[in-house]
Amino acid sequence: MFCNKCGTQMPDGALFCPVCGAPVSAGAGSVPDAPPEVPGREQPEQPDEQPFRPEQQWAQPYTPEQPYRLEQQWSQPYTPEQQPYRPEQQWGKPYAPGQQPNMAEVKPPKKKFPILAVILPVVILVLAVAGYFVYRALNPDKTPVQTAAPSSEAAVPSEAAPSGALQENETPEQAVERAADLLQLGDYAAAEALIRGLDLKSSDALYQPAQDILTAAELAPVVAGVNADSFPQVTVSVTCAPGEMPGASLTEDGAQCAVTTTSQEGSISLSYTSSGSAEEGAAHSGTVLLRVGSVAVELSFSYTVPVKREAEMRFVSADVSDYPTVRLYFRIVDAATGESVNTLDVTSFT
Repeated sequence: MFCNKCGTQMPDGALFCPVCGAPVSAGAGSVPDAPPEVPGREQPEQPDEQPFRPEQQWAQPYTPEQPYRLEQQWSQPYTPEQQPYRPEQQWGKPYAPGQQPNMAEVKPPKKKFPILAVILPVVILVLAVAGYFVYRALNPDKTPVQTAAPSSEAAVPSEAAPSGALQENETPEQAVERAADLLQLGDYAAAEALIRGLDLKSSDALYQPAQDILTAAELAPVVAGVNADSFPQVTVSVTCAPGEMPGASLTEDGAQCAVTTTSQEGSISLSYTSSGSAEEGAAHSGTVLLRVGSVAVELSFSYTVPVKREAEMRFVSADVSDYPTVRLYFRIVDAATGESVNTLDVTSFT
């Protein structure tokens, strides 16, 4: 027999067309010998041999007793009585084609409360506060608490409050004495401010000592360095502001030394012969005493006896690019080890 829809020849007993899947009418009692004529379609000539069947392409051979059925491709067999698939079957309420959806019944999904967004800042804040208290416990504030000075006729001692301002109830004699202490501490600016804050006349007994302190404070002497490369010959360099050079003396390890003083604009050089130990690496200390009138300023210094080693100069190269100027380059090496010595200058050689 043949399919009433596409005209394909079907085996006897088939329920569905193997090509288009159309069901065979249950009331068909006779099997036509030829396919129905389709208007406008030329009927092909029927060959003597069996026609090609789609099921021949599959691994399972075709048997007339078991005709090919379309529902064999699916897990659930298709039945004509089954209702066709409708999209509204996915939802709880069936969808009617003529019915408009009620948007009021559509409820937006509930948003979850962001618990993590609240907990995380709280945890960070707690850790920050805890870290602050731990830091304060490990690093206590060592700044002493300042207490008010007791009300008294006496002035505040200079060691307790070194300042360039006059203290309450401080007399001129106490101010001059405190300025001298500031001078010894190296606080030249405070000493100068304190003296300038006094209203002294030239006829006052404190006028000249105050002027000497002012002159020394304006010089602001500082030990710039000590050169002991030619030990026992030692030179101490002192820098100061331009002005009248003060008298100078020097002691080393408690012993007075004969000093040769050389003064230049803004500097003083004190050269002397040390009588201390000449052992390499021995430490020495001393004091430079600068006198300005009745005021003496003490400056401390220290040094070690240099360690000397034999060295060799080895020629490296010559530069004649600026001829007639010729530059020769040498490398300094330790004579004992042969290693290069890089921390040298022109004062390192004797």
